[in-house]
Amino acid sequence: MKNEYKQIKVNVFIQDWQKIQDKSKKLNMTMAQYIRHLTNTKTIQDKRKQVTQNEKDTLRELNSIGVNLNQIARHLNQGKEIDKYVLMILENITKYINEKVEI
Repeated sequence: MKNEYKQIKVNVFIQDWQKIQDKSKKLNMTMAQYIRHLTNTKTIQDKRKQVTQNEKDTLRELNSIGVNLNQIARHLNQGKEIDKYVLMILENITKYINEKVEI
């Protein structure tokens, strides 16, 4: 079976290009050989952070707080006064934040 090739053009920063060149020279390889070697031998770890259930719950709560704050802003922008309901929402938001931050 005949080897078939595909060309990849990649833009890299000058300092990255220099690192690749230096490392490939140390191993007595061309840059292409060195990159092929890396792709066949290195495993890249997934750097995305795994989000815990607690973090998901906190984000959901923060979203709810944002919704409540928007409702309060709309209420005030309509020229309405702050009533007991709005004060209750603000107290709940303050209480939640204080519990999470543990002030």
